[in-house]
Amino acid sequence: MSSRSAWANLRFEDHLSRPAQAGAAVVEGLKQSDNANPARQRWKPCLRRPYCHVVSQEGKISSLLTMMRWPLRTISAGLLLIVIHSFPASSQVPEGTWLLANKIAIQVFDCSGLLCGRIVWLLRPRLPDGQPDLDHHNPDPALQQRPLCGLTIIWGLQPDGPSQWSSGSLYDPEDGATYDVTAELTDPNTISARVYRGTPLLGRTEILIRDPPLGSDAHCG
Repeated sequence: MSSRSAWANLRFEDHLSRPAQAGAAVVEGLKQSDNANPARQRWKPCLRRPYCHVVSQEGKISSLLTMMRWPLRTISAGLLLIVIHSFPASSQVPEGTWLLANKIAIQVFDCSGLLCGRIVWLLRPRLPDGQPDLDHHNPDPALQQRPLCGLTIIWGLQPDGPSQWSSGSLYDPEDGATYDVTAELTDPNTISARVYRGTPLLGRTEILIRDPPLGSDAHCG
């Protein structure tokens, strides 16, 4: 073999060996990098397996679903609480005629989902001159000539639990003042009402009795 042919063969073999040497160096470098970084040990199969890209993508999707699971549960629980608190506790309207302070009887009725009460009986429905008793103590002069019979004096009571109501108002014809009021049906024939201004502790409790015997001549109508 001539020196020229030998030189050509040497160059050809050198070209063949260089890629192999380079590939071995790359693999060795990756191994050393993996050994230096334990967090990458789990990805070592990806250096040898052709399906590792698919596996890694599935792992990412699984991780995302796991991360999303708790926030979704939290959101669902929050929405459930919102839905629950959006509807007031159910309380049936206590039907009948209720005697208040032994002077006034009111008829309780539903007014757009709230509880209201109007006067249907007065201990003294008329003045000495025979005229109907009027709302003389009202602070609004324009309302002082309205009859007390049929007047709505309780309004806005909101259901606040079984047989309980709150955030209502009560107008007292005796002094022309409007008070805050809460109410509770303590038994089938008794309502306990707390009448106050601002602070319930500083108010008074009124007991209303269902369907008491009333004089027929004092009924409004």
